Amino acid sequence: MSAVKEKKKKRGLVVLLDLDGTLHDSHGFWIAASRNAIKAMVENGFSVDEEKAFKRLKGIYSKNPYSNRHYNDLLRSFGFPEDPKIISAGIRAFHRTKEKKLRPYRDVAWFLEFLKKKQIPARIVTDGLPVKQWDKLHRLGLSRFFNKGDVFCTGARTTASEEIPREKNVVFYRRVFAALGVNPSNAIVVGDREESDVAPPKSLGATTVKVLRGKYAGEKTAADHAVNSFKQVSRIIKKEAVKRAGIEWGKKLKELEKSLRLGG
Repeated sequence: MSAVKEKKKKRGLVVLLDLDGTLHDSHGFWIAASRNAIKAMVENGFSVDEEKAFKRLKGIYSKNPYSNRHYNDLLRSFGFPEDPKIISAGIRAFHRTKEKKLRPYRDVAWFLEFLKKKQIPARIVTDGLPVKQWDKLHRLGLSRFFNKGDVFCTGARTTASEEIPREKNVVFYRRVFAALGVNPSNAIVVGDREESDVAPPKSLGATTVKVLRGKYAGEKTAADHAVNSFKQVSRIIKKEAVKRAGIEWGKKLKELEKSLRLGG
């Protein structure tokens, strides 16, 4: 893995936002969409108990969430041959659920407007493939807040022969900070999972915020802050901005005093 070229470190805050589970209820959506998919598959010849199929699908998905053969594997696990009619019915039902159920949390758009107004850059750090994650942002109505280089995905290619880590670990965050030219101490990372959104960036010196929503709300956390809303996140950002303004002013004052002493 080649090293990312080191940029001159930028001053000022940057906010890194997880996508799934943080900006929308990805777990709740997946449950609804998967149940609809199984129902459609059963209606098209997949003669199994829907609840058993759903439990089996959860296990298949957990082993490899990025696979595009979940329904193929589901059929095979029950001894069915691959049937394009049944599989396509499931895929269609899953995608149709996106139009009805894929919505951001109510305070997310407000929060992104807040960051835009305060001129605080926001970036997405997410597990998944770029096209799929951008598709979610479009469907959630949030793509307008981000540009091409604002979304960092695990598994996205950096060169023709390389891939960045397939999970949000320390190596991944180092690459993100290097690509942004940001010192981790000037970053606020907001997410819902301890192992991917809190522990790695915190170990590098970033300020971490765990959003207590969705599947991992009850998870123990070592995050610097634990919140229930993005209104609370906005208050944390305001305090951090004031703190850093004070630090920068202190540095400038010391530099002025030093120059005066040298001049004297």
